[in-house]
Amino acid sequence: MRTRLLIRIGVLATATALAASACGDSGGSTSGTTPAGSSTTAAVATTLTPQTGGTLNIATYQETLGLDPLVSTGGGITGATEMAAIYDSVTRWNPTTNQYEPRTAESLMPNADFTEWTVKIRSGIKFTDGTDYDAEAVQFGVSRHLSGLILSVPPCEEIRACPRNTVATSSYMTANVKSIQVIDKLTLKFTMTQSFPAFPAVLAAPPGMIPSPTAMKAACPADKTKTPRDCSFNLKPVGAGPFMIDEFRPKESITMKKNPGYWNGPVYLDGLKFVGYNDGGADKTYNALKTGTVQLAYLRSWPELRAAEADKFVGYGNLLNGGVTILMNNGLTVTCANGAPPICAGRPDGAFVPPVSTSRLKVRQAFAAAIDPVQLDARVFESKGSPGSEFLQKTSRYYAGVAGPTYDLTKAKQLVQEAKAEGWDGKIRWVCSNNTYGQQFTLVVQSMLQAAGFTVDAKTVDQVSVDVITNRDYESACWGLSPYSDDLGFWQLFGNLQSAVASNRMGYKSPAMDAALATVRAATNDDQKKAGYKAMAETYVADQPLLVVGALEERATWNPNVQGVTPTVQTIVHLDKAWIKK
Repeated sequence: MRTRLLIRIGVLATATALAASACGDSGGSTSGTTPAGSSTTAAVATTLTPQTGGTLNIATYQETLGLDPLVSTGGGITGATEMAAIYDSVTRWNPTTNQYEPRTAESLMPNADFTEWTVKIRSGIKFTDGTDYDAEAVQFGVSRHLSGLILSVPPCEEIRACPRNTVATSSYMTANVKSIQVIDKLTLKFTMTQSFPAFPAVLAAPPGMIPSPTAMKAACPADKTKTPRDCSFNLKPVGAGPFMIDEFRPKESITMKKNPGYWNGPVYLDGLKFVGYNDGGADKTYNALKTGTVQLAYLRSWPELRAAEADKFVGYGNLLNGGVTILMNNGLTVTCANGAPPICAGRPDGAFVPPVSTSRLKVRQAFAAAIDPVQLDARVFESKGSPGSEFLQKTSRYYAGVAGPTYDLTKAKQLVQEAKAEGWDGKIRWVCSNNTYGQQFTLVVQSMLQAAGFTVDAKTVDQVSVDVITNRDYESACWGLSPYSDDLGFWQLFGNLQSAVASNRMGYKSPAMDAALATVRAATNDDQKKAGYKAMAETYVADQPLLVVGALEERATWNPNVQGVTPTVQTIVHLDKAWIKK
């Protein structure tokens, strides 16, 4: 039996304490439609007796940068499902009930105003190196996501998190978590910067995926000049999850074997194998699923998503407003250290802002006017997508009637000429993924920009995130905001648009946007949230820091013979009770 604490965010504002209740594991796949508009394909729950054995082959959307929770950018499509298999998570979001359930936690208890959360860890959990999974381990793991960003955590070299966390998790962590205190061997107290009813969502995501401190310290030197990505732990992690790493072969596969000492009872599968087809969850990935080469696949291309529906595959997905987005560098600050990142070659250590064409408002406005979302959808997604330039589409519960920028080639040409008259050379750099989707996306965007008078220097790469996040060296890039329908969805927007957060990948700074974000963050009802989102949409149109060209669904899709897949936040799935019906 598993003890679960059920936390319903919709009623948190009136709760003063949360009690644990006993509940059995359903053993079946679950899915549902969430209030914020995620799209799911229902998986049929089963009462069949699980069958043991076999390896589940999984097609990823994109190879993860590593298996250290501080290295991966998180989310089911970028490494978090792999990490959940290795580490498990402290909590889990149930999309059917819109509730949070403890996993490695025994209970989570807030104070009256949700500025403090007390977390009790289950007793007896061990990492696969034999060391204790306890309060100190959880403190170590979560603190790494705050490294260099708040003063209350240990120096980065002590927690192997130098120089600091700049991935997606930093926004909702630094904006809300003030300190983490160990009370006793199994109890921690998290103190917030302000009321944070949605805190359990944090522990369902990568910050709640806890690595073994002993193994990490043994593998990674206490050296400020060494980043977590450089450490061998990144490819050979140690956690307390249902699976253990067998081998990580970059550009090829990740294989795992079951953990015989897993705390939550038997693991039915013998192992997992993650492979990639480098096509952005499109035709090659879907063909592998359809032919049985893989049994579970992450799809993120509209034609293949529609085909999976027609072919009766099951799964769990999220409809992402802004899922098809063009990111623009508004003037990113780059911090140089020992000649890294590459743009810093030959420069002294310290911060500087490289000159970029997209720091000019007129260039960004011309870009927006030159792009026709409907034609882009026709040429990239076979007119099977959900095109639109509005900040939130009409399918969102928070849509407030604010239209996005309009395709207007005449206006785009005029803005290009005005920007050139002000000293711009007419050139713009573009980067997108080197797969079928990215290549076609690049061709369409390049032709539209050229028609407006841009000179486009376009390239495709294996991982756009390296240019955008790691090297911070780009002007425009194909991207996706990924505002998931769970409680972390808002923080995806916050992390990209708030002026002060480290995960702002555009260098965008706007007091008006910050005020709108603050309105949503403090909202206690949907009307207040809608007002905040309306202000965000109006500021998006005025400043054009990026360009939304459509919504996108990402979906974990699996063969009906696969049972027991358990979805959680950010399209992550847990596989501890997954099994294959023979």
